[in-house]
Amino acid sequence: MGALRQGDGFTTGQSIGMGADLLGGLMGASSEVQSGESSQRQAIYSAQVLRQNAELEERTAREIREQADFAIQQRGLQTVADIGVGQAQAAGAGVVVNQDSIADAVSDAIRAGTLDKIMLNKNAQRQAMAAKIRATSFRDQASNTLTAGSNIASAGLSSATGTLLATAGSVAGKWASFSDYNSKED
Repeated sequence: MGALRQGDGFTTGQSIGMGADLLGGLMGASSEVQSGESSQRQAIYSAQVLRQNAELEERTAREIREQADFAIQQRGLQTVADIGVGQAQAAGAGVVVNQDSIADAVSDAIRAGTLDKIMLNKNAQRQAMAAKIRATSFRDQASNTLTAGSNIASAGLSSATGTLLATAGSVAGKWASFSDYNSKED
Protein backbone atom coordinates (compact mmCIF):
# COMPACT_ATOMS: atom_id res chain seq x y z
CA MET A 1 0.00 0.00 0.00
CA GLY A 2 2.04 3.18 0.76
CA ALA A 3 4.58 3.01 -2.11
CA LEU A 4 3.69 4.00 -5.63
CA ARG A 5 3.92 0.98 -7.93
CA GLN A 6 3.35 0.49 -11.60
CA GLY A 7 -0.30 -0.18 -12.16
CA ASP A 8 -1.50 1.18 -8.79
CA GLY A 9 -4.10 3.21 -10.56
CA PHE A 10 -2.34 6.58 -10.45
CA THR A 11 -2.70 8.18 -13.79
CA THR A 12 0.06 10.15 -15.37
CA GLY A 13 -2.07 13.24 -14.93
CA GLN A 14 -2.51 12.58 -11.21
CA SER A 15 1.20 12.03 -10.75
CA ILE A 16 2.02 15.17 -12.70
CA GLY A 17 -0.56 17.10 -10.69
CA MET A 18 0.97 16.06 -7.37
CA GLY A 19 4.45 16.79 -8.70
CA ALA A 20 3.36 20.22 -9.90
CA ASP A 21 1.75 20.97 -6.54
CA LEU A 22 4.93 19.96 -4.77
CA LEU A 23 7.18 21.92 -7.13
CA GLY A 24 4.91 24.97 -6.95
CA GLY A 25 4.95 24.88 -3.18
CA LEU A 26 8.74 24.63 -3.07
CA MET A 27 9.13 27.48 -5.55
CA GLY A 28 6.63 29.64 -3.63
CA ALA A 29 8.45 29.02 -0.36
CA SER A 30 11.79 29.80 -1.96
CA SER A 31 10.41 33.04 -3.39
CA GLU A 32 9.05 34.09 0.01
CA VAL A 33 12.42 33.50 1.68
CA GLN A 34 14.26 35.39 -1.08
CA SER A 35 11.83 38.30 -0.85
CA GLY A 36 12.35 38.53 2.91
CA GLU A 37 16.12 38.38 2.54
CA SER A 38 16.05 41.01 -0.20
CA SER A 39 13.98 43.32 1.99
CA GLN A 40 16.39 42.80 4.85
CA ARG A 41 19.40 43.65 2.64
CA GLN A 42 17.62 46.83 1.50
CA ALA A 43 16.92 47.73 5.13
CA ILE A 44 20.59 47.23 6.02
CA TYR A 45 21.65 49.51 3.17
CA SER A 46 19.08 52.16 4.13
CA ALA A 47 20.24 52.02 7.75
CA GLN A 48 23.86 52.55 6.64
CA VAL A 49 22.80 55.63 4.66
CA LEU A 50 20.88 56.95 7.67
CA ARG A 51 23.90 56.42 9.94
CA GLN A 52 26.10 58.31 7.48
CA ASN A 53 23.57 61.14 7.51
CA ALA A 54 23.75 61.13 11.32
CA GLU A 55 27.55 61.42 11.15
CA LEU A 56 27.25 64.33 8.71
CA GLU A 57 24.89 66.11 11.10
CA GLU A 58 27.30 65.55 13.99
CA ARG A 59 30.09 67.01 11.86
CA THR A 60 27.85 69.96 10.99
CA ALA A 61 27.24 70.58 14.70
CA ARG A 62 31.00 70.59 15.38
CA GLU A 63 31.66 72.94 12.46
CA ILE A 64 28.95 75.33 13.63
CA ARG A 65 30.58 75.48 17.07
CA GLU A 66 34.05 76.00 15.56
CA GLN A 67 32.80 78.78 13.28
CA ALA A 68 30.98 80.42 16.17
CA ASP A 69 34.07 80.27 18.37
CA PHE A 70 36.06 81.93 15.61
CA ALA A 71 33.37 84.59 15.03
CA ILE A 72 33.20 85.31 18.78
CA GLN A 73 36.97 85.68 18.92
CA GLN A 74 36.89 87.98 15.89
CA ARG A 75 34.12 90.09 17.46
CA GLY A 76 36.19 90.45 20.62
CA LEU A 77 39.17 91.62 18.59
CA GLN A 78 36.96 94.01 16.62
CA THR A 79 35.62 95.47 19.89
CA VAL A 80 39.16 96.11 21.13
CA ALA A 81 40.08 97.67 17.77
CA ASP A 82 36.97 99.89 17.81
CA ILE A 83 37.83 101.10 21.30
CA GLY A 84 41.42 101.82 20.26
CA VAL A 85 40.30 103.75 17.17
CA GLY A 86 37.77 105.72 19.23
CA GLN A 87 40.37 106.63 21.83
CA ALA A 88 42.92 107.59 19.17
CA GLN A 89 40.38 109.82 17.41
CA ALA A 90 39.40 111.45 20.68
CA ALA A 91 43.02 112.04 21.61
CA GLY A 92 43.71 113.43 18.13
CA ALA A 93 40.85 115.89 18.62
CA GLY A 94 42.40 117.06 21.89
CA VAL A 95 39.99 115.26 24.21
CA VAL A 96 41.41 113.83 27.37
CA VAL A 97 40.97 110.06 26.90
CA ASN A 98 40.29 109.21 30.55
CA GLN A 99 37.34 111.60 30.89
CA ASP A 100 33.84 110.40 31.66
CA SER A 101 32.40 110.84 28.14
CA ILE A 102 35.17 108.77 26.57
CA ALA A 103 34.96 106.18 29.37
CA ASP A 104 31.21 105.91 28.70
CA ALA A 105 31.86 105.39 24.98
CA VAL A 106 34.42 102.69 25.77
CA SER A 107 31.98 101.04 28.16
CA ASP A 108 29.24 101.15 25.51
CA ALA A 109 31.55 99.59 22.92
CA ILE A 110 32.50 96.82 25.36
CA ARG A 111 28.85 96.18 26.18
CA ALA A 112 27.85 96.06 22.47
CA GLY A 113 30.72 93.71 21.69
CA THR A 114 29.80 91.48 24.61
CA LEU A 115 26.15 91.36 23.53
CA ASP A 116 27.22 90.48 19.98
CA LYS A 117 29.39 87.65 21.28
CA ILE A 118 26.55 86.33 23.44
CA MET A 119 24.19 86.43 20.46
CA LEU A 120 26.70 84.64 18.24
CA ASN A 121 27.12 81.97 20.91
CA LYS A 122 23.37 81.48 21.44
CA ASN A 123 22.68 81.23 17.70
CA ALA A 124 25.48 78.69 17.30
CA GLN A 125 24.14 76.66 20.23
CA ARG A 126 20.67 76.56 18.65
CA GLN A 127 22.01 75.56 15.24
CA ALA A 128 24.33 72.91 16.69
CA MET A 129 21.51 71.50 18.83
CA ALA A 130 19.25 71.29 15.76
CA ALA A 131 21.98 69.36 13.91
CA LYS A 132 22.42 66.99 16.87
CA ILE A 133 18.66 66.41 17.01
CA ARG A 134 18.68 65.58 13.29
CA ALA A 135 21.59 63.19 13.90
CA THR A 136 19.65 61.45 16.68
CA SER A 137 16.62 61.22 14.42
CA PHE A 138 18.70 59.61 11.67
CA ARG A 139 20.10 57.08 14.16
CA ASP A 140 16.59 56.25 15.39
CA GLN A 141 15.39 55.83 11.81
CA ALA A 142 18.34 53.53 11.10
CA SER A 143 17.47 51.37 14.10
CA ASN A 144 13.79 51.24 13.12
CA THR A 145 14.71 50.38 9.53
CA LEU A 146 16.89 47.47 10.67
CA THR A 147 14.13 46.18 12.92
CA ALA A 148 11.59 46.40 10.09
CA GLY A 149 13.96 44.58 7.72
CA SER A 150 14.52 41.83 10.26
CA ASN A 151 10.77 41.52 10.80
CA ILE A 152 10.14 41.26 7.06
CA ALA A 153 12.81 38.56 6.74
CA SER A 154 11.23 36.64 9.62
CA ALA A 155 7.81 37.02 8.03
CA GLY A 156 9.24 35.62 4.79
CA LEU A 157 10.52 32.56 6.63
CA SER A 158 7.20 32.12 8.41
CA SER A 159 5.30 32.47 5.17
CA ALA A 160 7.60 29.97 3.47
CA THR A 161 7.05 27.51 6.30
CA GLY A 162 3.29 27.93 5.93
CA THR A 163 3.52 27.41 2.19
CA LEU A 164 5.54 24.22 2.65
CA LEU A 165 3.10 22.88 5.22
CA ALA A 166 0.10 23.71 3.04
CA THR A 167 1.78 22.06 0.05
CA ALA A 168 2.63 18.98 2.08
CA GLY A 169 -0.95 18.79 3.28
CA SER A 170 -2.35 19.17 -0.22
CA VAL A 171 -0.04 16.54 -1.73
CA ALA A 172 -0.62 14.16 1.20
CA GLY A 173 -4.38 14.60 0.80
CA LYS A 174 -4.21 13.78 -2.90
CA TRP A 175 -1.95 10.82 -2.18
CA ALA A 176 -4.38 9.52 0.44
CA SER A 177 -7.33 10.04 -1.88
CA PHE A 178 -5.64 8.15 -4.68
CA SER A 179 -4.48 5.43 -2.30
CA ASP A 180 -8.02 5.01 -0.89
CA TYR A 181 -9.40 4.79 -4.41
CA ASN A 182 -6.87 2.11 -5.30
CA SER A 183 -7.51 0.07 -2.14
CA LYS A 184 -11.26 0.02 -2.91
CA GLU A 185 -10.53 -1.40 -6.34
CA ASP A 186 -8.56 -4.31 -4.85
